[in-house]
Formats: sequence, structure tokens, C-alpha cells
Amino acid sequence: MKGLNQRQSEMLQELFASGEQAIQDFEKLFPDVTRRTLQRDLKSLEDAGLVVRLGETNQLKYRAESS
Repeated sequence: MKGLNQRQSEMLQELFASGEQAIQDFEKLFPDVTRRTLQRDLKSLEDAGLVVRLGETNQLKYRAESS
């Protein structure tokens, strides 16, 4: 997708394929990337309207926006 980095594109594809993911799932997918960087990527996707957050803190999951 235009405007997304490679990792963000992969994250979005994973969300479409699996439905919901937690940050821990992305840490397993990208073991060489810090948790904070993954959180920033997810926040960018959320700000772009591509991802929605479900839950709070340690129960937080992410889902691809379907609309």
C-alpha cells in the first residue's frame, strides 16, 4: 500500500489474514524490531484509519478496519 513501510504492510496483511492480533504476536513476527517501534507502526496504521484497537493495556488487540 502507498505510504506504508514494508513492516506496516506486512502487519496489515497479517491482520486481514488472522482477524485480531496482540502486540506479542507482532513481536514474534518481527523479533528484531523493538516493541516501541511496533507500537509506533500500529499507531500510524490506526491514525490512517486502517487499524482499530480493541480493549485496553495488556488485553489490547488490533484488528484491520473493514469499512
